[in-house]
Formats: sequence, C-alpha cells, structure tokens
Amino acid sequence: MFWLEIVCLLGDWSRASALAREAELDDVAFEVGPMLSQLADYFFLRGLIAAERAPGFAARRTLARCLRQLRTWARRGPDFVHLAQGIEAELARRRGRSARALDLYQSAAQRAERQGHVHHAGLLHERRAALLDQLRRGTEAATALTAAIERYQAWGAETKVAQLAQRRRNLSWNG
Repeated sequence: MFWLEIVCLLGDWSRASALAREAELDDVAFEVGPMLSQLADYFFLRGLIAAERAPGFAARRTLARCLRQLRTWARRGPDFVHLAQGIEAELARRRGRSARALDLYQSAAQRAERQGHVHHAGLLHERRAALLDQLRRGTEAATALTAAIERYQAWGAETKVAQLAQRRRNLSWNG
C-alpha cells in the first residue's frame, strides 16, 4: 500500500496501475467494509489511477465505486471527507466540469490539511495545478504547484519537491 502511494505521488501512473493489478486487491477491496485508513487510501489512489490510466467507461466505473465507498466512510469520520472530494473532483474533471473540479480540489486540499494529511493536500493541489495547466491558466497552475510544493516540503518529500519545482519553472515560462 505504501509503495503504491509513493508511486502515485511520483506521478508514475503506468507503474501504479501495474502495481494495483499485481496486488489483486480490487475485488477484495470493493467487498471489504472495515474503515481502515490504509484501505481508504487505497480507494483514493485506485480512483486516481483510473482517472489517469483507464479508458472512458472503465475509469468512470472505478471512480464511481471508489467514491461510493469513500462517501460511506466520510459520513462516519472526517478523515475520509477529503478523499471523497478528491474523487468527486476527478469525476467532474472527466465530465468536463472544470470549474466544479477546481473547486472540489481546492476544498479537498484545505480539508486534508486541516485533518493533518499534508501529503494528500499536496497531491490534491498538484491535481488542481494539472487541470489549470490543461486549461492554459499557467499563472494559476504555478500558484497551485507552489501550494503542492509547500505541502510536500512539510511532509519531507524532497524528491517530489524537486520534481514539482522543475515543472513550476516550466509553467512560469508559459504562464
């Protein structure tokens, strides 16, 4: 689980997809009901992998399954709300509802940080930056990447900080 999270944070979606398949957790994970933090992280990451790697229907199906489970847990505990919001943002993004997705990413990142999940906040700011870049809003994307960098620095993820700093430098030339 931790290795899957690291690979996702590094943005290596192909490798993350292969790891998720190798683990063969999908069938079991979608049937298990206990509220374990690692399992919630798995559903969150599995949704992000689907958003990045799966074709249309398969991605929507996986995102919907992950969101359904995360919403169930979010009703019982505040630590899971930002995860559900992050998957909602991915669904909105796939449906072309960019403004809604941007709002959800922002809200989810703020909530993650308030709950002490600074690495999730960093990832959500990073996802928001990617969408802003896709929309050719370079200055805003650079600001969102700066927010991601700050969260990853606080978490101690120096390799990720360097990766995003380079991406931000490239954005500033285009923004």
